[in-house]
Amino acid sequence: MELLLRRLLLSKKYYAFLLIIMSALSVHGQELSYCGTEGLDVEWETYLRENKGVMTRSFNDDIYVAITVHVVGEDDGIGYHPLSTILKSLEGLNEDFKASRIQFYLAGPFNYINNSAYYEHSSFGTGAQMMNEHNVANTINCYIVNDANGNCGYRSFNGDAIALSKSCTQANDHTWAHEMGHWLSLPHTFSGWEGTDYNLDEETPTNVGSKLVEKVSRDNCTSAADRLCDTSPDYLSFRWGCDENNEYPDSLRDPDGVKFAVDGSLFMSYAFDDCQSRFSDGQIEKMQMYANNWVPEVVSDDPPQEEIDPGQTKLLYPINGEVVEDKIELRWEEQGNATFYVVEVSQISNMALLSLRELVYGTKLEVFGLSPDKDYYWRVRPLNDYHFDYDKRTETENFKTGELSSTEEYYAENLKIYPNPISRASSIYINLKSSISEDMMLDIFSLDGKPVIRKSYYLQNGLNQLEIDASSLTAGIYILRGKGELHNFRKKIVIE
Repeated sequence: MELLLRRLLLSKKYYAFLLIIMSALSVHGQELSYCGTEGLDVEWETYLRENKGVMTRSFNDDIYVAITVHVVGEDDGIGYHPLSTILKSLEGLNEDFKASRIQFYLAGPFNYINNSAYYEHSSFGTGAQMMNEHNVANTINCYIVNDANGNCGYRSFNGDAIALSKSCTQANDHTWAHEMGHWLSLPHTFSGWEGTDYNLDEETPTNVGSKLVEKVSRDNCTSAADRLCDTSPDYLSFRWGCDENNEYPDSLRDPDGVKFAVDGSLFMSYAFDDCQSRFSDGQIEKMQMYANNWVPEVVSDDPPQEEIDPGQTKLLYPINGEVVEDKIELRWEEQGNATFYVVEVSQISNMALLSLRELVYGTKLEVFGLSPDKDYYWRVRPLNDYHFDYDKRTETENFKTGELSSTEEYYAENLKIYPNPISRASSIYINLKSSISEDMMLDIFSLDGKPVIRKSYYLQNGLNQLEIDASSLTAGIYILRGKGELHNFRKKIVIE
């Protein structure tokens, strides 16, 4: 990267491009390396050479691949990647793979893991331990962490899972597609140059280490770099911005001295996300071969679920401004091809600031902690394991809360949360009188529905005194939710 910046500074015509690069560095958080995946699967590459053209399915068939998403937080549940961002990223992943006729579906619910060592792991060994402990068989396991050993992402060395850093797993990023390409056997387009800087001022060698350097003539395209002949030579092992032609803004020279431009559109390059848009035909064929022939256990033979029509999901209760005096239980009609629903509640009609966002398997949700004598609005996003279009949602309905319900009256007498407001350096104390013994989960959510703290407790029959360290929370308004077999409540807390 330093070499690139030096050359750009020498050329006035690239001044605007330099500004773009500096902006992208800020946006993309380049303290993280882009990818920690290197090398080729030798056994698979040998199989591929010996069985070229062998397919168990037609290239015209869509391939549906099972994935398990593991959402990692700290020991106390802080730091989960937001639900809405994960779903939008999954939608983007399938869009990136659409032309390849490969689509990914959820093999099961999200798996939330509380482990600070995994959340910010600084070695591949710790990452491997996380994967060995939590991997689900016959799926591609995807772990979303805060720091994936200093990388935006990587495929594990034994090839059974990928890790993704939160900052690089946003709605418009292609890191997930890049690492999924690795899982499906693709190397970098610049394979062999990992850890080696290309020098524009020196002659290009014929080999980097033990690997051949690919030529423009394609004379060695089946044995050099990514071993694919429809991807242009690429020697750039750092993140880079593209010009108006979607190419690296300076010419490289191959070992024969032939100048060429590096294609920034390929997901398996290190071009910035706004440059990337595709896999080549050769890459697509290789991924399909890998999925169908090498790891058929992750490919589903069942027909996929149909897309969701949110207009078919009717909100049932409460609607039309109805006053709810007692228990607040939101209910809606089941959508035949929906697997789960994201329920959102707000005091603002445009839903700009949420009081609640919750993922529900079923068609009802009991809501706690809403204020009495207030207007509320709610809607539902029906989704399924194959389709993650987060923009599809029902129309918004509204209701009004009346006086405190009997449930609220119970907690008014038996639940005390103090101090409230509280200092950022303090703890939140919860006194709860229980009539049974049970396990309870306490969650603290930001107002946009993002979980920031999770703690589990065992309640005894009688008075329970619980404590949550709030020192990690920034100033603002949060929702404290308690959830057990008997006890369910939501309370607003303020951090000063």
